[in-house]
Amino acid sequence: MSVETIVFSILSTNAAVGALIGVGGACKVYPDEIPQGVTMPAVSYEIVAGVPEGVMNGAPVADDMRIQINAYANDDRDAARALSEAIERAFEDLDVMIEKGCGIRCISWNGVDFDDELKRYRDSKDYRFWTSR
Repeated sequence: MSVETIVFSILSTNAAVGALIGVGGACKVYPDEIPQGVTMPAVSYEIVAGVPEGVMNGAPVADDMRIQINAYANDDRDAARALSEAIERAFEDLDVMIEKGCGIRCISWNGVDFDDELKRYRDSKDYRFWTSR
């Protein structure tokens, strides 16, 4: 299962995240950037870097990636922060991680900023994601 599929699956089925950005197919989680016309709040994510985890003799057995996840809101910085915190809590659910066969943990908070052109706040965090092949 790809990292994109796992991230969407976790966020689109989590009750706290869903209360803010929808659930299932209506969940506003997008790769790379938020499409034009999408109402806030919403989430974008992108793979920033990654390395295959190999063994001395043979093919890689796992992937280790760094993912940036951005929580957006028009209302105020607290709304973007609340969404970002809900996302972090969703990834801390150990049962979900075991079910998906992966691990995700926050490794840096990049702060909250305001985009003057788009008129929205962004709370950005980087996560370390690993999964077996």
